[in-house]
Amino acid sequence: DDVHKYRDNIPAVSFFSGAGGLDIGFRYAGFNNIIGIEHTELFCDTLRRNNPDQLVIGPPFYSGDISKREEIADILRANGIEENFNGVFHGGPPCQSFSIAANQRFNKDGENFKRTGFEDVEKGTLIFDYIWYIQQFRPLAFLIENVSGIIECDPKDRIAEALNNEISNNLNNNYHLIYLILNKYKIIENKPENKNDPNELRQRG
Repeated sequence: DDVHKYRDNIPAVSFFSGAGGLDIGFRYAGFNNIIGIEHTELFCDTLRRNNPDQLVIGPPFYSGDISKREEIADILRANGIEENFNGVFHGGPPCQSFSIAANQRFNKDGENFKRTGFEDVEKGTLIFDYIWYIQQFRPLAFLIENVSGIIECDPKDRIAEALNNEISNNLNNNYHLIYLILNKYKIIENKPENKNDPNELRQRG
């Protein structure tokens, strides 16, 4: 393909890896996804097939369950991920609990049409588990990706509180937090003409 690939080779750990979509973007940006964490076995099979050099923490060898904090943390430590990790964490916690599009698939009069937000005990609070790993390992940088609807489902600003208080304050303000709502169609339309200057996209977008 004609997409420029950067080669900085910064180590990265992928959370909620799925079939590897976000991983691909990071790889093109020059990151080396050394570990992926995913709990669906079919996706884990895909990750292992496409990335034979990457450790995939997930079925059938591991649970891949992000909510099992100490279990996953121990596996990360056993594979070289220590406190003050000299790399990046990235991941998109499940969005079904917050997404408008997901609920449009159901009957508007049914219970399934309602966005359950943080009341979804299976998926709705996994973002806080992810933040816990950031606290524990303190990577150089981190990315949390989700749908914009998560903001509407968070009137008490629980996420902002977790990020600002639990991460920034507890880690001596080493992080500069940036919140962005991106329109993927606008990003594609305004892709940089100079492929050697990734900042051009930010300036034009």
